[in-house]
Amino acid sequence: MYQEKKDLFVLGFVPEKNITKIIYDMRTEAFRLGDTPDVLGLPAACVLGFFANKGGDLKLPKRQALVSQCATLFDAIPEKLSFARLETRAGCQFLVPEPKIPNKAFEVAETLAESWGLGRVSSLDYPSAWLGGFFVGKAVTPMVPMAFSFYHFAIVLYEIETCQDSATVSIHWTECARAPRKALKND
Repeated sequence: MYQEKKDLFVLGFVPEKNITKIIYDMRTEAFRLGDTPDVLGLPAACVLGFFANKGGDLKLPKRQALVSQCATLFDAIPEKLSFARLETRAGCQFLVPEPKIPNKAFEVAETLAESWGLGRVSSLDYPSAWLGGFFVGKAVTPMVPMAFSFYHFAIVLYEIETCQDSATVSIHWTECARAPRKALKND
């Protein structure tokens, strides 16, 4: 007998493929060192918030309007993000940026999600510890790669579905929306 949860969403940003490969490689290394396999299946997203459908229809705009709506969120995230250190939060390892993601980015993400009919979820299942970094492991600390940075990324909204029985939990992620940002390099 399965118990299914629906209408849970994650809003975050995802870098280009060469950077997501670094995140996945870190997770694979953690798994090889004895971490749990669930670390492998999560998207390589820097989470800006967990949200739930407030009971109505999800009102996502078409792609061009979505990119336009995300402009204030793009502006709230530093143009260049550099990653070189791990931080332990709530028993998990996160690759975190310098400078840190400013609080304004989380506030803008919440406002944007509310305009789509979503409300912030705050519970022990989806802790604030997950915000502002890339999840790379649980019980094992992977090696930190050489420092890297990126300018280009996309704001992505994922829907999460979980199924659970007495022995297993499965998690399914569906990408609902994507708005790319192409930044101009200043250096």
